[in-house]
Amino acid sequence: MRQKRICIDFDGVIADYSQGFQGPGVYGEPLPGCAEALGRLRDDGWYIIVCTARRDAEVPHIKRYLDRHGIPHDDVTGRKPGAHAYVDDRAIRFDGDWRRTLVDIMDFEPYYYRDVEHYLQDANRSYLWHDAIICCEPSTCRKEDENG
Repeated sequence: MRQKRICIDFDGVIADYSQGFQGPGVYGEPLPGCAEALGRLRDDGWYIIVCTARRDAEVPHIKRYLDRHGIPHDDVTGRKPGAHAYVDDRAIRFDGDWRRTLVDIMDFEPYYYRDVEHYLQDANRSYLWHDAIICCEPSTCRKEDENG
């Protein structure tokens, strides 16, 4: 049996990213529970790959960050490697349904940018699911209210 590989994004999943990109070599504090969760995966036999969209030159700095904070990892890369699963703060989970995925994309915000009150009160969000379904139907690629 092959060892399962998991790819974990660095910014926003391992390191706090609520302030956004602050420059090369500037990383947020480790997120609570990260080291423990990755330790559990390691104990369960997972090969842990940390990936980043940062420049390749930052990979050695990220390795030192992980070591300094006791965060288990087997590899660090600036590329998307093959893996059993991916954990990313900016991912949309594709479940085989492009209509639902389109809604998820249109409505997406990383967790650290969400203002829950504004999110719930934003009147523009109420139409997204309905419009996405209509626009994905090949025979009715229009907004319903135009033919209403």
